[in-house]
Amino acid sequence: MKKRWILLLAAALVLGAAPLSAQEAGVMTEEVERMWEEWLESHSDEEMESLYEDLADLLDHPLDLNRAGRQDVARLPFLDERQKTSLADYLDRHRPLAGFSDLLLIEGWDEWTVKALRPFVVVGASTGNGREGPGHGRFRQRLRLKTDRSLQQKKGYQPSDSLRQVSKAYLGSPQAAALVWQGQYGRHLQGGLALERDAGEKGIDYLSCHFQLKESGRLKNLVLGDYHVSMGRGLVCDAGTFGGKAAAAAALMGQGSGLRPHRSTAETGCLRGGGLQLDLGRHWSLMAFYSQQRIDTRKQDSCFSSLKKDGLHRTTDEQACRANTRLIQGGGQLCYGHTYAQWSVNALYYLFDTPWQPSSQPYRHYQFRGRQGGNLSLDGRLRYRQLFLGGELACDARGSFSGLASLSWQAHPLLHCLLSYRRYGVGYQAPFAAAFGENSTAANEEGMFAWIDCRLLKNWALTAYLDCYRFPWLKYQVNAPSKGSELMVEGRYAPDRRTECLLRYKEKIGPRQLPADDCPPGVAPLQTRRRRQVRLQLSLSGDGWRYRASADIHWQRILQETTGRQGCLVGQEIRFNPDRKPWVLSLQHSLFDTGSLSISSYQPDLAGGLPFASVSGQGQRGTLLLGWRPGSCWQVDLRLRHTRYSDRSTVGSGLESVEGCRQTQMGAVFILKL
Repeated sequence: MKKRWILLLAAALVLGAAPLSAQEAGVMTEEVERMWEEWLESHSDEEMESLYEDLADLLDHPLDLNRAGRQDVARLPFLDERQKTSLADYLDRHRPLAGFSDLLLIEGWDEWTVKALRPFVVVGASTGNGREGPGHGRFRQRLRLKTDRSLQQKKGYQPSDSLRQVSKAYLGSPQAAALVWQGQYGRHLQGGLALERDAGEKGIDYLSCHFQLKESGRLKNLVLGDYHVSMGRGLVCDAGTFGGKAAAAAALMGQGSGLRPHRSTAETGCLRGGGLQLDLGRHWSLMAFYSQQRIDTRKQDSCFSSLKKDGLHRTTDEQACRANTRLIQGGGQLCYGHTYAQWSVNALYYLFDTPWQPSSQPYRHYQFRGRQGGNLSLDGRLRYRQLFLGGELACDARGSFSGLASLSWQAHPLLHCLLSYRRYGVGYQAPFAAAFGENSTAANEEGMFAWIDCRLLKNWALTAYLDCYRFPWLKYQVNAPSKGSELMVEGRYAPDRRTECLLRYKEKIGPRQLPADDCPPGVAPLQTRRRRQVRLQLSLSGDGWRYRASADIHWQRILQETTGRQGCLVGQEIRFNPDRKPWVLSLQHSLFDTGSLSISSYQPDLAGGLPFASVSGQGQRGTLLLGWRPGSCWQVDLRLRHTRYSDRSTVGSGLESVEGCRQTQMGAVFILKL
């Protein structure tokens, strides 16, 4: 096992010594890819797809810094509030910019920040102050058609009478298809339409549309159709921040961006109705929204036990969960914003037409039950020179509280420190919250988080964090109060613009529940599980090329046991995009031996597809991505992904299982821009 690791790692680093690779505009930067990894650990594919579509839209329509307003700057990913404020202030004072190098004059900005931001912005020709009326500009539209399928037949598609008798067979075709159209008139008007059918579903299963008018006089934003609401720091509803603990400054010090359209084919996580944001003058603003929609739930008799969030309706049983519960949501936000102080009052009310009655397991004792509820919070931020103090205090309809406070200190333009404390009440009920922490909800958690980002040494960047937390009440598969910690240290070195090295170490300690049958007399039912991860990555660049080699090694051990589990993954990617050529070629290959662990890694994918995938077991995976772009108006991309396992005769489980040791996925996307 160890010899195989050494050989794989050596092969990756030897091949990585070739002077290849280049990063072209419109490709996700490594800064953003690192944050995707953090989010994958705690978010569902549906949530990731929605956020990815927002970023893809920004990649496809980069923000013109010579025309952008403060609301446009707020859309930029991974930047914390201090950086967004500094950028907006600099643009107001020094616009028009001559080029990207002007951004290095912003206090606290360096080449790492500018490099990570560059795919999402452009520096266009000056147009005065950049303000236009809603009737000015030109109409732009973008149409994307995507299809995907597995070349091997999965169990759910086999003509088995036994499966159909128990309502387990897939009803539709294995061919997945999606259509997404977006139109924009000037800077102020835009709309969109999305249609989708997942593999196994019968007919068009999902339809979404939206219309948006922004920055028209006192009306800052108006959204009709499907949309998202971001308020506070996530104790009431999703805060809309991007990035995990490695991007803590953006996640903890940011404030919700308000309303944004739902642009993806993700079937859950959005609201359906309308909302608006008004500028009341003298630093005051108001947001109000209303939503009424039918959602998927798992019903039992006259109530439902849980929400169904995967958006899949392939079998008769899954069809029975489709749109069977009506949900009404309404709320608003009153904001006051000044240079040194910002605060807001956030409110959310929700009403189900059927009572929510979770199962009776002990860990669900404090979970929301009933038909209606609500949340109210006070969110604020104070600034004194280079110190930022922010936080949110929220309560539910029963009077339970949750709170979060953070202190950020910019000790030096290239040294940023942050300390945060969170205490989420055991009985706090907020079904739509998405707060910073280990739990998927803002309840039953207390923790202290410390983070530092240092770029004082030339060509070096160091990021580290330590999170210590405890759970006062039971959790899923943990039948006692417990505690844990997480440590991450990452160093990056870029001696020049064409070379970058990354070394990351992560260690996570948490509880593990022993099965009842494995608990002999006198042995505690909980054990401590420690998982360590090491990543070594090398990226090289040249004219028209991008090459990257990476190695991931994972260890996991139960401290009370003498042996542990180990796994590794080594991958290489080469991307060729020559100047003045209408085609793009990307090749990615990885070898993995993870045992029973699951390791996620970057995988190139089509537009609209998540650029990460998980593997487990032993085998290899290859991905071929070929793009044809004869002009600026249209493009065609093809993707072929093949995985071969050497430790099994069946791939997958349940209805998704495939006989044999191979699995091949093929997809295509057509994009038209007018």
